[in-house]
Amino acid sequence: MINDDCLNKISVLMVDDDPDIVQAFRRMLEKIVGRVYTAANGKEAFDMAKIHNPDVVITDIEMPIMNGLKLLDEIKNWCESKTVIIVTAFEDEAIKARRADAVIIKPVIRKKLVDTLLQTVCLPEK
Repeated sequence: MINDDCLNKISVLMVDDDPDIVQAFRRMLEKIVGRVYTAANGKEAFDMAKIHNPDVVITDIEMPIMNGLKLLDEIKNWCESKTVIIVTAFEDEAIKARRADAVIIKPVIRKKLVDTLLQTVCLPEK
């Protein structure tokens, strides 16, 4: 059984170079999870992850400085058990994100985001 009460206890780092997307995710996530951090690129996100140690990293793939796939590798090399969710507009890019715990194809709707967080973070064995 999935414990959806766990969502309000988790922290999420949302990463995207589009400020409008970051704001949309922030608004959505603030109603779902306990704490939300944001970053504009993979390097900034990795630095923030080491400081804040979020439970989940949600990242776009196409970004300057460090893309989401490189961030995925850096996060998993740093902490293999860290949950990383890739968000992409391109299904073929999802294949490249093998180490990701989940992939969400844009557009992201609230139900899909909640379901993905529940499945990747709130399962009893986690």
